[in-house]
Amino acid sequence: MKGLFLKDLYLIRSSLLVMLLVFLIIGISLTHLSTPWVLTILATVLSGMIVASTINLDKSSGWIKTALTAPVTRGGYIQSKYLAYLLASLIGLAAGILFSMLAAWLTHSNSGEIIIFVLVSLAMALLAGSIILPFYFLLDPTMSFIGSLVAYPAAAGVTVGIFLISDQIFLAFTLILILAAAAFALSWLFVFRVMEKRDL
Repeated sequence: MKGLFLKDLYLIRSSLLVMLLVFLIIGISLTHLSTPWVLTILATVLSGMIVASTINLDKSSGWIKTALTAPVTRGGYIQSKYLAYLLASLIGLAAGILFSMLAAWLTHSNSGEIIIFVLVSLAMALLAGSIILPFYFLLDPTMSFIGSLVAYPAAAGVTVGIFLISDQIFLAFTLILILAAAAFALSWLFVFRVMEKRDL
């Protein structure tokens, strides 16, 4: 699995500059329109999205078929992508917190919102990942883009919906994080079950 992580790291590294540029442009705009803590969500989401896009790169280059001739199982390949998505999202979250703290310091903003944005970032990453990864794994590159269009609005809708239902913030966050973790785990299991029977 170490080799699979390294391959994805090399793929991500090649597009890191573009991602950082997009983050800065959108981040600066959002910071002026909203709170600097929104950078936490943005960094987390962008980091996870870039890992999901490596699945299409693997498909288009034929790498998956080649890799499966080596001692790499389908389950190992799927596991490496889900773990890479989690790892990249956590790294994005950490980077987002640092950028948010810097932006909050520069704009003299309130730092009391950090916990809310960290929890929303985690929920968004897990909920979006539970949708986007199956789309990328199971559909062709053209159709998998639909997963990107659906995943983030759906994740935001679920998050906002739970907040509207519950008047207790702690309960709402607990429900969202449990639901998000369960959805991510079920997504992983679903993709594994489907991919072990499918021809690549």
